[in-house]
Amino acid sequence: MIKIEAFLPTSMQITEFEEQLFAAGALSVAAAEIRVFNRGEAKTETYRGVERVVHHSTQTKIEAIVPDELLPNITAIFTKLAEVLGGTAFPSFITNLNPPASAR
Repeated sequence: MIKIEAFLPTSMQITEFEEQLFAAGALSVAAAEIRVFNRGEAKTETYRGVERVVHHSTQTKIEAIVPDELLPNITAIFTKLAEVLGGTAFPSFITNLNPPASAR
């Protein structure tokens, strides 16, 4: 089993993307909205009448669990998504969930 984590901009609708992942053979897909610290970007927000500088942005985190043999299909979907977003890359991580062979 392989776990893929990707951090996407919140501006996109992820329901179609989730459906494509399930159609390609993903066993589980989870989505969460998270706040990410950005050192370079800062914006001013007003909260309860007080202005403050905020270095956080909101992103969507997608986690997909897929069988090993379907990894090329799933990565192709992520590649198509990057092209739809204008060719901009987004952070993604692939983790092998299979236990290592025990050394005896």
